[in-house]
Formats: sequence, structure tokens, C-alpha cells
Amino acid sequence: MNFLPYYLPGWLAGRMSRKQTDYATTRLFASVVAFPLFWALETSLVGWATGLRWALVFFLSLPLGGLIAYRYLAGTGRLRRQLRFGALLLTRAQEARRLLAERRELVEELERAKRDYMGSAKRR
Repeated sequence: MNFLPYYLPGWLAGRMSRKQTDYATTRLFASVVAFPLFWALETSLVGWATGLRWALVFFLSLPLGGLIAYRYLAGTGRLRRQLRFGALLLTRAQEARRLLAERRELVEELERAKRDYMGSAKRR
């Protein structure tokens, strides 16, 4: 129920925009229009087929269903990344350990920079 209003604004923005900022603005505006439009159309079809009570239940389920689908999509993306890294760890263990060490160093450097910045901001 949420695929078309999610997919079409991205497709439209990709076709119409020349810059990244244009893409984000176009996709946001198209989504603001697409979701209510598609939800109204879908709800009216359900209402026509089953009646007002089921149309209302269907309409109330749309945002929750979209949230569940989005969380599922994010979870599968995270799982796919973990599986790819696991395959890298199995096939190229030394490179994977080097990447982990570099990541750890970057995170530590960011934490040091954050502490330095917060310390200097407090002294002002």
C-alpha cells in the first residue's frame, strides 16, 4: 500500500532534478502530495468494496503499515551489510581487521575532537 507513494516521488525527483538539493526538495514535495493522494484513492477503493467501517480501519492501518515496512526495509539493509562484512571477514580476514582498526581509530579521533570542542566551548 505504501510502495507507489514511496517509490514514485524518488523516481520523479531523479528525472526532474539537476542537483542533489533539487532532488531532496522535489522528493519531499512529491511525497507530501503522493501519500495523501494514494491513501485517499486506496481508502476509497476499500470503502467501495467493503463499506465505510472497513475503509476507516484500513485508513487507520496505513501509517502503521508504512512504519513497519520502513523498519523492515532498514533492518534488511543492516542485515545485508552485516552479511557482506561477514563474507569479507571470511575471504579477506586481514583486510577486514584493518578496516575495523581504522574505524576504531576514526571513532576515537571524533570523540577526542568532540571533547576538545566541548571543553573549549565551556571555557568561553
